[in-house]
Amino acid sequence: MKTIVQKKEERMGLVVQMRAILDKAETEKRTLSAEEDAQYRRIEADVDTLGKEIEAEERSGRLGNLENALKPPLEGGDQRQIAGGAGEGEVQEAAFRNFLLTGETRDLSIGTGGGALSPQQFISDVISGIEKMTFMREAATVYQIRGAQSLGVPYESAGASDAAWTAEVPAEATAGDSTWAFAKREIKPNTLVKLVKLSKMLVKQSALPIESIVAAKLAEKIGSAYENGMLNGSGSGQPLGIFTASANGIATSRDVSTGNTATEITFDGLMSAMMSVRPGYRKNASWIFHTDALLKLRKIKGTDGQYVWNPSVVAGIPDQILGHGFRESEFAPNTFTTGLYVGAFGDLKKYWIAESMDLEVQRLVERYAEFNQVGFLGTMYADGAPVIGEAFSRVKLA
Repeated sequence: MKTIVQKKEERMGLVVQMRAILDKAETEKRTLSAEEDAQYRRIEADVDTLGKEIEAEERSGRLGNLENALKPPLEGGDQRQIAGGAGEGEVQEAAFRNFLLTGETRDLSIGTGGGALSPQQFISDVISGIEKMTFMREAATVYQIRGAQSLGVPYESAGASDAAWTAEVPAEATAGDSTWAFAKREIKPNTLVKLVKLSKMLVKQSALPIESIVAAKLAEKIGSAYENGMLNGSGSGQPLGIFTASANGIATSRDVSTGNTATEITFDGLMSAMMSVRPGYRKNASWIFHTDALLKLRKIKGTDGQYVWNPSVVAGIPDQILGHGFRESEFAPNTFTTGLYVGAFGDLKKYWIAESMDLEVQRLVERYAEFNQVGFLGTMYADGAPVIGEAFSRVKLA
């Protein structure tokens, strides 16, 4: 089996072939022939396949210790041991497994929505799965809160007035500032619900533990909604997305179209977006693009004749665009029409996520009995928003 470094080196060799095709056509001042275009696309498909394998392996490695990090610490050595030698966590997990199989709620806590509250290990499995599905939870700043609590985020709602020149001994008292004001933005978990259905045969006879199957399914479905909300959410009953213009998040003043055309991203446009973010935030920033945008970016060169996309050949070091890593998302905008967003750049740690660690699961039997299925309704509570608009810019077409 190839290592990550070997896969990156193989991919770099393919990238060199792709660029040779582009450079040859550019030198001869012509477009790609049909044969060249077909060859380029075949190589590009192989590059994409390797890239996804590399990203999955590297992300899995980064998240390898997440499960242990989410487990509550043991206090006083074996104080969590109960009669019979079984740990409290083991008892909860066994009770939860029995609930998923039979619907029995004995020894389980019931949430406000009527579902069984999941044990810590199950929650860890779901969250670990979500992180493998979406980059936003991995890259953002995440706060765990309880119940109906919220995060109050102070922000500058109105700037201070400019300073004024005056004589050494002013003729009148210096007027106080009356415009500078602060407000507080609330980030409070909203309800995120997903129903997954499994066949009764799978539930009863699977070689895998039922809780692992349900956790994987919930993580897959919740993860997609999670990422979409944090990129495109309206902020009303759902997260406030990076691509949603809002005075409570990233205002339209952070939109950058300078240098771009009405249908294409350009080198000058990328530079304008990147340099519009202050250096303190820029050093930790990364790009967000749809796959369609990344395909275009692979062909763009800078003023020095070098491609803006730089694939990495070192394990643990991500591919870069203009010296910064990038995140690929199917939920990023990909309509290349005048005035629309086609990407973003920013310090993703300045996007805050608030989560309640309460995860409820309801078991629905009668509703899907005629289809010989059992439904599991998972309810999670989360919210998110950019907390410093200046830490971001959005790439916009002219």
